[in-house]
Order: sequence, then structure tokens, then C-alpha cells
Amino acid sequence: MNDIVVDSSVVARWILPEADSAQAQRLITGAATAGTRLIVLDLVLSEVANAIWKRQRQRLITVDEARTFLVALLRAPVHVEPAVHLLGTALEIAIKYDRAIYDALFVRWRRTMAWPASRPTNRSLTPRMRTFRTSCCCEIGAKLKAMRRYPDPRPKR
Repeated sequence: MNDIVVDSSVVARWILPEADSAQAQRLITGAATAGTRLIVLDLVLSEVANAIWKRQRQRLITVDEARTFLVALLRAPVHVEPAVHLLGTALEIAIKYDRAIYDALFVRWRRTMAWPASRPTNRSLTPRMRTFRTSCCCEIGAKLKAMRRYPDPRPKR
């Protein structure tokens, strides 16, 4: 089974109406058809819930719509991976390379999952793990690009 790692920006597009939400929905449909597992870090749930709250606060959606969107988020067809075991190294990456801890978590996670540091396309990633780099997934593409520029700060064994 191939896995697709999904960034917060894509999950937000599943839940909240955006110009490219249809493209994000096709990712869910395509994954279900292919028997592919969609994987997110647990911080994605908080980030998307915050986006829902922000829309409600700006009065772009009602309180009831916000609640409905949260229910949809919690029912999203994703496998949630905990980020807690990545925090120590992610903090070191964030400090060393002056990156947000959120981005550093994805960089650290990438190393945990043993993704190759080559160009982030379906062809160059291992069959076990792959990521879709479409216009709706540009944030994870940017994280992977940044990761290639910044080597692992951990000492070599």
C-alpha cells in the first residue's frame, strides 16, 4: 500500500470552501479508489480547527457552520500520526535554520519516514511513501524543497 502525506493546507481545503477545494477533494477520492492511506501529523487537526475558528471570528461563516466544519474535520479519512516524539529534534531544526516549528516537524517527520531527499515527485519517492505535489499541496512541496537546502543537523553516526 502506498501512503500519501497530506499537509494542513490540503486538509483545510477539504473542509473549508476554497477556489481549489475540488482539487483537494479529488485527492481523497483518488486515494480511496487506489486503496491509499492519507496520513497527517496530529498538529494538522489543531491548525485546521484554528482556520475554522478564524473564519468564524471574521464572520465569514456562522457558529453553526464552524461546528459543522469541525465535525467534517474530525471525520476526515486520514490516518493521524503523533508529532510529540518529533518535537525535540524539530526544535533543534527550527532553531538552527530559523524555521517555524510546524515546518520543522514536517522536515523531521520526513527523515523519520526515510523519504529520499530527491525531487518531491511521485516518481522519485519510494513506493512506501509518496506525496502529491499539486497546486493545492504547494506548502509541503516548499517544505521538502527547504529540507533539501538544509541538511540534517544531527551528528552523523
